Amino acid sequence: KNELDRVIQSLDGQMMVAIHETRKFELAARSDIKAVVEEQALSGGVISGVDYLVIPSVDDFQDLSETANFTTLGKTVQRRTIRMSLLMKIYDTVEGKLLETASVQTERTIINENFNSATTNSDATDTLLIELAKESSVKAAQRLADVIYPAKVLALTGKTVTLNRGDGTGIAVGQIWQIFAVGEALVDPDTGEILGSEEVYVGAAKITSVLPKFSKGVVSEDLGILRGSVLRLK
Repeated sequence: KNELDRVIQSLDGQMMVAIHETRKFELAARSDIKAVVEEQALSGGVISGVDYLVIPSVDDFQDLSETANFTTLGKTVQRRTIRMSLLMKIYDTVEGKLLETASVQTERTIINENFNSATTNSDATDTLLIELAKESSVKAAQRLADVIYPAKVLALTGKTVTLNRGDGTGIAVGQIWQIFAVGEALVDPDTGEILGSEEVYVGAAKITSVLPKFSKGVVSEDLGILRGSVLRLK
């Protein structure tokens, strides 16, 4: 329970940082709302309308330990693995609809060697829990950005494509991204609900550099890539 509570406490701040670093949203955090309202009351400001509501929850948490005793060496080795599943629900507050649900799984492991006992180092455990919360938050924030603002082509020069995903958004050198042309809106004939837009595959690119606000890649296939085309991680 102590470890789970520590992760949840860390998630609050880590989620705010991760969503902010996508550079796609103005963020109003529930945990900070009281302080924000008090400050706005002094400055005469008013909190603007909220377009999206993100509700994260931890739906699975496992803390597993394995211990091996080497009697002849007077040594004990403990392997500790912490796994967490973070469920995220994204609502459109204007229409009051659930846009997307996403489940993010994260796992971290530490190995302790001790010549007297298998006591877990508290500092190492705390670092492990913070890293777990940070990695989960980055994955969740990236999923949020992909649902509402998918990655898009900013420019195409020869075989070099530039896309609007930069450092801190989960993009990395070596990744392969598929590129799609966006077509007409897809409307459910039964409900009239807009399900998204038609997407037609037009190419692929391998990421070669990641900069603070955008990234570049080399196009491996071009069937009609245009500025504004949507990219999705393969």
